[in-house]
Amino acid sequence: MLSSKQVTMRALSCEDACSFSRWFSDSEVVKYSLTSLAYPQSDEDIGCWLKAINQQKSNIQLGICCADSGLLIGYAGICGISQINRSGEFLS
Repeated sequence: MLSSKQVTMRALSCEDACSFSRWFSDSEVVKYSLTSLAYPQSDEDIGCWLKAINQQKSNIQLGICCADSGLLIGYAGICGISQINRSGEFLS
C-alpha cells in the first residue's frame, strides 16, 4: 500500500465491484473511457474482471482511496509492463 496525507493506493479486490458498478453506470464517468466500460455490467461481472486484472503479470492496477474515510475514489495503473525494457503505459 502507498499512502500520503490525502490518499492511499491499494490493490483492487472483488469487494470493490459495487464502487465500479456505480461508476460504470454513470455516463459522465465513462464518457471518455474505454468502450468496454461504457456498457452496464453486473456486480458479478465486474468482480470477475477485478479478479482477472489482479492475476495479470504485465499490468498493475491500484485503487485510490480517501485517506480519512478509506472510500475508493478512483483507480490507476500501469499496463503492458515489459520486464526487459522496464517500461509500461500509465492508465487511469
